[in-house]
Amino acid sequence: MAAVGEESEQRAGPRVDLVGICGTWCGACLAFHGEIAADAARLLDRIQRQGFLSLARRVHPEREREIEAFFGVLDQLARTPPCPACLAGGGSPECPVRACARERGLASCAQCEELDRCARGQKTGSLMRQRRAALREDGCGFPFGPSEYLARITRKYRGWNLANLERIRDQGLDAFARQMEREDFRTVDLKTSEDVFAREGNGRGEGC
Repeated sequence: MAAVGEESEQRAGPRVDLVGICGTWCGACLAFHGEIAADAARLLDRIQRQGFLSLARRVHPEREREIEAFFGVLDQLARTPPCPACLAGGGSPECPVRACARERGLASCAQCEELDRCARGQKTGSLMRQRRAALREDGCGFPFGPSEYLARITRKYRGWNLANLERIRDQGLDAFARQMEREDFRTVDLKTSEDVFAREGNGRGEGC
């Protein structure tokens, strides 16, 4: 006979709510687990107990503003709550990929017929351009559209998210989520140092 906790887990099913629209797995994110905040709090506590702030002010009085700003950022990070995951509005609140999928009624980019071209940051016809324009008018706030942002995410994750989208296409969201729940890793180990929010060229982004 299964324990009560086991029965509840069986009824709960796979955590499809942790499957990012762009193919990432939020269940392996440092921000989702609150680990960035915990690391920041631990570092801040060690620095404060060491008395480093007072020492830094004495050794570098001309850089007091920078020192204060650093500690302010560290304190803010320590107070940051865990990310609720992509489908619950986590990550960038104005993510153009999530906005595009929702505007098109898609649960995942895996369901999009234009995924292959979109992931390469290519324009995909007048209809898509109209959709992107509509997203920008709705206050998306990004300097580039869904296609360019997805291409940036793909470079950031070294193509891992696209491989996941292919798996979702082949297996479905439930099977993919079930497999990911068994894996013990953090997505930070997959990422490059690319800044996906950086403006390039004329600052408008090529995928808008």
